[in-house]
Amino acid sequence: MPAVAACYSLPLSHGLAMTGHKPVRVTTTAKVHLKHDGGSFVIPLIELDMEESVPGMDESDFQEAAKKNCPVSKALAVPETTPNARLAT
Repeated sequence: MPAVAACYSLPLSHGLAMTGHKPVRVTTTAKVHLKHDGGSFVIPLIELDMEESVPGMDESDFQEAAKKNCPVSKALAVPETTPNARLAT
């Protein structure tokens, strides 16, 4: 789901840039879990896998920034969204 990945990447990258850590490269993919629940389908989980190249930022600070207030889960009212974030080497 490219739209979900982009919706997450853009605010994260902007937030990092606003704190002086401008990303050079951003790669995010979204794995959306679809579950049949009775007569309809639900999305119980969205896994976001991201890798960014952010000069001058350490891994723990990046992990913390990546987990703050995911706009995707707010917009979709998803019960759980798990961002798996890492800095590119």
